[in-house]
Amino acid sequence: MCGTDAVASAVALRLVEAGYTVLLAADAAPAVVPCGESFAAAMKDGEASLDGVRCRRVADAAEWLRDGAHDIACCAQPLHVLLPILEPDVLVGARLSAAAAPVDPRGRAPLMIELEPAAATGADADPDEENAAIASPARIAAGVLQTILRRDGLPPLARAAVAGVLRNALSGELNLYAATLGFDRHEFRALVAACLAGVEPEHEWEATAYALCASQAPALFAPLTELLLAQRAPGLAERPARWLAHALAAAGFGSRHLWQDLGLSGRAEVSRLMRLCFPALAKQNTADLKWKRFLFLALGEQLGRPGLTPPHCDGCDGYAACFGTARPAGTARDDAQGGAA
Repeated sequence: MCGTDAVASAVALRLVEAGYTVLLAADAAPAVVPCGESFAAAMKDGEASLDGVRCRRVADAAEWLRDGAHDIACCAQPLHVLLPILEPDVLVGARLSAAAAPVDPRGRAPLMIELEPAAATGADADPDEENAAIASPARIAAGVLQTILRRDGLPPLARAAVAGVLRNALSGELNLYAATLGFDRHEFRALVAACLAGVEPEHEWEATAYALCASQAPALFAPLTELLLAQRAPGLAERPARWLAHALAAAGFGSRHLWQDLGLSGRAEVSRLMRLCFPALAKQNTADLKWKRFLFLALGEQLGRPGLTPPHCDGCDGYAACFGTARPAGTARDDAQGGAA
């Protein structure tokens, strides 16, 4: 990402939330941006935070990569020096022309997104409120992510969740249907090619094996996937969104915490995933319920079964945290695994 201004910082935040690794190539003469609106202060102070995300200044991009590239970085190395080091998959910025650097950055990244100079600086030709909203850093950042997703299909965080479910299915942590997410051979191989680049399925099963896996899915698996798919993010194409919906639903029927069966690092990543890929549904979780419980409550409302609970919750050590109290023995409830219990 070229620059450290408000737009560049908003784009960086959006991409990091989606799971991308980001380095900000600092301008030689950065614009003055009020404190708290960008990562520009990192160039002077060594680090800066925005919306709880840290950006730190690095002197050498190669060293940042070797150290794992954990934080957003900003670097004063010239663009023509950075590009051969980083070999970026995506390059975003304004004025990405031969005149902007000794080496033309075009052709240095498979995808180049060139922002209009006015958008990159946050300036508007027309200062009225409607046009200002259209050109706001947040809107520009959302547009950049949508452009990338038109090529990638799913963001890295979502691909990690799909891969995590498949991994947990093969290890026996999830039931048999999760091994193919309910898809036939053709669709499953397309999913693996898109989400697990360079990885071949461990088994070349017969078509009947895929049908057998699909037949083991719980009765509410399909309704849950359709609930998710109906509220996918506007920029998320239907096919990759269906892959993710199947993975999320399969994890929802697991016996552990949702984040564990998705193969993610914790609930915070599940929240990011929901906001990113199913934002309309995520906004409905106004009580900040645990995501598995929320999804089954939402499904129950849709099916006319209010109070629907996820399966396998009774023995969980986090039951009280999810439901507010321990469930008295013998209390009836509507369980997603098979009805009233």
